[in-house]
Amino acid sequence: MSKKSRAKKKLAQQHSETAVATGESLTNVTTSPAVTSFPASKARQTQEERFWLESAVLWLITGRVAKWLGSLQLAVILLSVFAVVLTVGTIVESWYDNTIAMQLVYRTWWFNFLLFALGVNIFFAAAKKWPWKRHQVGFLITHSGLILLIAGGIVNGLMGTDAMMVAVDSDWYQATRFTGAERTTNTIFDQNVSLIRVKKSGDEKAKEFPFQPGPLQWHSDEYAVRRTDKLAAFLFNISYPWPFCRRWKENLGNGATLEVLNSYPHVRRERFGPARTPEEKADSFVAIRFELESSRAAMAGKQHDWVADKTGYRSVLLGPAFVELLGTRVPSQLIDEFLHPPESVGDGGSLVLYVADKKYTFDVDAISGKPEEHSKPIGNTGWRVSARFISDDDILIKLAHEYRVGLEAVQRLTADTDRHLSSPMVLFLLEHPGKRHRLAFLSRARRGGEVQQLGSSALPDEFADLKVWFHPPDPRYGEESIWATLQFLVSDNGQLYYRSYHSDRGANFRFESAGKARASKGRFPIWQGMNWKLSITDFVQQAIGPYYYAPENRRPGLEDPDTPPAIRCRLTVGNDFKEFWLPKTNESMHKVTVGKQTFEVGYNILQETMDFEITLLRAEMTTDKGSSSAASYTSYVLLSDNGKFSSKIVPQFLAPVTNALGLTYGGTKIKDQPHVITMNQPLYHRGYKLFQSGYTHISMDDNKRPINRSVFSVSRDPGLWLKYLGSLMLAFGIATMFYMDAYGLSRISQSRWGAFLLVASIVFVWVAFGKMGTIVELPCMFGLLIMGYVFNAFGIRGHHWRFAVLATLTGGVIILLGYPATLADYVILLLCIVGSIWWVVHLGYPTSTAKNQPAMEPAH
Repeated sequence: MSKKSRAKKKLAQQHSETAVATGESLTNVTTSPAVTSFPASKARQTQEERFWLESAVLWLITGRVAKWLGSLQLAVILLSVFAVVLTVGTIVESWYDNTIAMQLVYRTWWFNFLLFALGVNIFFAAAKKWPWKRHQVGFLITHSGLILLIAGGIVNGLMGTDAMMVAVDSDWYQATRFTGAERTTNTIFDQNVSLIRVKKSGDEKAKEFPFQPGPLQWHSDEYAVRRTDKLAAFLFNISYPWPFCRRWKENLGNGATLEVLNSYPHVRRERFGPARTPEEKADSFVAIRFELESSRAAMAGKQHDWVADKTGYRSVLLGPAFVELLGTRVPSQLIDEFLHPPESVGDGGSLVLYVADKKYTFDVDAISGKPEEHSKPIGNTGWRVSARFISDDDILIKLAHEYRVGLEAVQRLTADTDRHLSSPMVLFLLEHPGKRHRLAFLSRARRGGEVQQLGSSALPDEFADLKVWFHPPDPRYGEESIWATLQFLVSDNGQLYYRSYHSDRGANFRFESAGKARASKGRFPIWQGMNWKLSITDFVQQAIGPYYYAPENRRPGLEDPDTPPAIRCRLTVGNDFKEFWLPKTNESMHKVTVGKQTFEVGYNILQETMDFEITLLRAEMTTDKGSSSAASYTSYVLLSDNGKFSSKIVPQFLAPVTNALGLTYGGTKIKDQPHVITMNQPLYHRGYKLFQSGYTHISMDDNKRPINRSVFSVSRDPGLWLKYLGSLMLAFGIATMFYMDAYGLSRISQSRWGAFLLVASIVFVWVAFGKMGTIVELPCMFGLLIMGYVFNAFGIRGHHWRFAVLATLTGGVIILLGYPATLADYVILLLCIVGSIWWVVHLGYPTSTAKNQPAMEPAH
């Protein structure tokens, strides 16, 4: 008889003896219950002999609540929710980007809570089997590995770093000015972590408050209506610890509070915009946004800018062209003077007076000089007018002394910071032979009918409705290099008008065209010599500025320097308050004055100083052959480290060991160690990974040497060692269960290829996970990998295993589509999918079992 036959015979004999013994014990229980009962005194003695702490621990891990926390039913619910969450996260990442997926799913409080709940379930699933038996060793190792994996994910979510570092490869002072970066730096900017910094006038240091607004607009308001898809909106609302209630308010002390009213992920900064609140409307003014387009001019393309009835913005120079806003709320009688200027005027210009709705026109040269010699009568009113043409502020002040008119008013009028060119004016005097006083007035050509009385004499009734227009001798105001001018004017009924002057390179400068201008009503031909077209893109009659923030509804996660994130705040001091906007910047702050207190407030990116620094020697870009497309970016740097040990708990003499394990860093000084950083060749130091993510050529320095800027992505994964250890324990635990033939897993070993692919899939998933470095792939793959086992534990047989196969295939496709990488990754994922299918098929498919075979203990 062979050894195999003898072993089968011996096994059958043992099964027979076990069955007989079981039958006898059942008979004894029926006939004599007292024999099998456990003495109550012995039970009480055993309970009393236990230490109280041991009893408490046993109650915690074996009680009803503990059994429910470690139940298989709860595991199925949590795994199902986890699979749905991973699917949603993958969808969000495919719709937007990885940053949005992190903010809405993977780094939220509820995702960390879900990971924690999975860890609790796995812990109690193992703890409830206490005292553990020998064949459960692999089971315990596997569950410990799962707990470490979850812990690594939570640590990364709470302590991980995803930042950037910027450096420039030049010491030229202009390079730092242009780029805002330095050659040697140890500062990183975490774009995903924001701060609100507040500094009160007189304080040395600003207070910093953490602020995480999220990737979407908080709510709709009078400035913008929030528009986004329902899935992103729902995830955004529950991503806050207090769902559907986004707010931020801090007490600054001494009765001052700062509140964030709304957060906008994309804001376009305009020079001016419409006033909305009553306080803003009270200080509003007229603003016009225009656009000029030409296909023939030297400045070909589109030129757009603003002019407004506000000091500093009433005019703008566009190369050899000049655009200005002459006036607002101009009386209708003067509109004709604007639309139909005289063909020629004298060297002093032309003065137009409207007295009692009658028009009187005077040549300034004819009425200039001493009033008693050169004054002219104003119709039959009995009044006479004399004037002086003024093109210089000093002359005006001298004339103010000569005529003894209001010097302060003259100085106030001449303090015009808006002037790109000279501002010609006319000073005219009104006198009546039968009256002792004279009336002095000042009118400026560039203020569209605005007239200022100099002195405090009361106006007679006939001049109560005096209107004045001054035609200057030269619409270019003496600047011969200007070959075209465009002027706007707004009437008292809100109608916008324009007129244009044009010349051929400064010769024959003449009036060209004029008319009504309407916003968004097509283009008007002007400056025909160069075929320009004028468009009014925005006409705001109640505007605020000079900086206005207009929220834009754009795709979440779309980074654009022209539309940065911004918040709208309210600073309250006592009973006074002020609302203002803050764009997100690196470190700039905005000055706000409320009542008698002044604050500097900034909405800034988190900056961190590291214990090491890099010096950018040279940055370069290589292109693909035959094209100008970038093939790779390369930076040559020097690494320096101060040698500071990063742990206050671990003794420094253990640094070589703990540093090798990745638990601590530092302990060794480094000075100018050369390294090369590319997109695929990162620099690893102190747990950080620096790889090239951007390159920009700035300009040339004084020595004609190119100046380049490099942008490095800086990431830190503090839970990586937990993931590696957990993945290794998971693979080792499953292998141990195979070796010890625990839970009937020998059915899989009936196929050598199935066992090989199973172990290969586990190892390759671990390798792929370490290579890709996210918290998504491994939990997703292993969650779907053990789904068939869960079905088997519940006793679900028959065709239900097909669902597990389909789920595993879906998970593999999701990972494959979401994270395509190199050919090795495709091979790894293919082996994972094949091994998973083989495992699920063998565990879920029904097999014949002997009637007298003991029931398989659930693995969970």
